[in-house]
Amino acid sequence: MDRAASAWKVLGKEKLTPFSREVAVSRYREAVTDIIQKLSTQPPHQWPNTVTLPGRDGPWNVQIDPGIARGSGHEVWNPALIDKVRPLALETRRTPEYSRLRRKGVGAPYLAIHKPRDGEATRKFTPDKGQYLPMTALVQFDGPQQATLKLADPRELSEVLAGDRPWPVAADFSMPVRKSLQPATFVRATVGG
Repeated sequence: MDRAASAWKVLGKEKLTPFSREVAVSRYREAVTDIIQKLSTQPPHQWPNTVTLPGRDGPWNVQIDPGIARGSGHEVWNPALIDKVRPLALETRRTPEYSRLRRKGVGAPYLAIHKPRDGEATRKFTPDKGQYLPMTALVQFDGPQQATLKLADPRELSEVLAGDRPWPVAADFSMPVRKSLQPATFVRATVGG
């Protein structure tokens, strides 16, 4: 938590050299990835509302943003809708096609996997392996030893504030597209008589 907090503080500064900006963005992404890895002993839909993580000056209380319960079109995913998260590396595949499917910025891009629950209208139309969604993990600092973890939908949330400074939210849209286009098992249906 302390690494993420110190990187977030640097990101909030007005004047940054290109080198210090890249270092702060990289350290923040690595620290957020470590936080998600600690929580990933359970699937996100089983995460508690608040977790306590160790810090240099005492424990950090991290509130997990509950997001909105139904569907997309909201800036933050509800952890209750996510069955699994998989980290994505921004440094891979530097082809022109790939660069159109990613956005540099702050946060740790992930692949979120949602399997519809019984009674959800989309259950009939979703492959058995689930629906693949882009997600960016962000930790925002609310006060001394207080933070909020957000599982952001980068399609809806494109910018966050560190201090008074706006930063683009990192996003990787390639893996959800690539995983969604992999061959799936389809059920043959007959229409008509």
